[in-house]
Amino acid sequence: MATVNDASALFKRVFGDGTIKAVPDFAKLQKEIPFSKREKLGDMYVVPVLLQMESGFSYGGHGDGAFELNASVAGAVKQAQIRGSMIVLRSQLSYEDVYKATDSGPAAFEASIGLVVDNMQQSFAKRQELAFLYGQQGLGKVASNTSTVVGGVTYYELVIDADTWAPGIWSGMKDCILEAWTAQAAGSRRQASATKNGGDLAVTAVDYVAKKVTVVGPGSAIAANDHLFFKGAKDYLSGAPKECAGLDKIISTTTGSLFNISVESYELWRGQQHAVSGEASWLAVMNAAAKATNLGLMEKAKVYLPVVQWSRLNNELAANRRYVSDMSAKASTGTQAISYYSVNGEIEIEAHPFIKESEGFLLANPTKRLMRVGASDITFRRPGMTDEIFRELVDNAGLELRAFSDQAIMCQLPAQNVKLTDIDV
Repeated sequence: MATVNDASALFKRVFGDGTIKAVPDFAKLQKEIPFSKREKLGDMYVVPVLLQMESGFSYGGHGDGAFELNASVAGAVKQAQIRGSMIVLRSQLSYEDVYKATDSGPAAFEASIGLVVDNMQQSFAKRQELAFLYGQQGLGKVASNTSTVVGGVTYYELVIDADTWAPGIWSGMKDCILEAWTAQAAGSRRQASATKNGGDLAVTAVDYVAKKVTVVGPGSAIAANDHLFFKGAKDYLSGAPKECAGLDKIISTTTGSLFNISVESYELWRGQQHAVSGEASWLAVMNAAAKATNLGLMEKAKVYLPVVQWSRLNNELAANRRYVSDMSAKASTGTQAISYYSVNGEIEIEAHPFIKESEGFLLANPTKRLMRVGASDITFRRPGMTDEIFRELVDNAGLELRAFSDQAIMCQLPAQNVKLTDIDV
């Protein structure tokens, strides 16, 4: 008879030490940005950042001799303080499924349990990618709410504002639990009570043409301009964020503080915005890059656009391309990636299915200038119990498999990053 330890040992033999290996292609930020394990100082991860240059220069003309020196004016290096955000995913399997697979050897174990493991990896990578993009900002803004009663059950049809719609966000989200809040900021419960909009909202269907998410639950109070969040992403009582600040939050913060440093005191610590006010184009990208270059960007950059906007750029590129006649070959067009060159150097453009359709992000050399910091990347290992992957359920006949991460995204120079806004949808 197999044991829990047997199942854990076989898991590691088949799937490795528990760390997620097969990062999905849609998790573009996780592939691009390296994870840096950091030691916590108190409850924070601390990263030094350069905020202003040295200015204690003196000038001497011909014949000035031993001229008087100006006072030193030091540069500013401060400690950015980042809190990692913990995410835990639970999945349960019956004794029968696990032990039959364990007794039958590695191949049967992988065939039986592999689909669950793969789904957990895909699901967790998506949830983490969304946190890195839109953590603390929400999944979308409600444009309208109508209700329909079917079989005694009330369904609320939430049309998402077109500017905040991204089809990729909602793919595979059936039965996902959401919450509605009146604003993105803390202290914005949907009602005065601690129940937000009255309770949890379970997704029952998604209409990608109408940009509509249908939910069941106490959603009668949901109104236009409410923001949808994953359940638990905001504190139940205060509305304070529990997920890490995503790139949207980092680049859009223009008042107050970011990672415990004032964005108003240091212009290099304040992200930039560029209103396109039209379709995505080569010119729009160049104008956004110019803003970043003016504040120091002199290296490669990457632009992430929603799929629909990237397609427009691809069409623009194709329209300006000249083809040489070749009767012996088929004509082909289209690209998987687009690169432009500007004053800063190469600008690579890539489509991202999770980016909302009216916006995009220009990031300064994300592999070098962005960091993922925290205690752990996505892993199936249990803290302090490296040899144990599975745990027995207390009141049910089965085992539980958990995935865990503790991390946040960190931007070293926000001013060299630009959010593109107001793109025609």
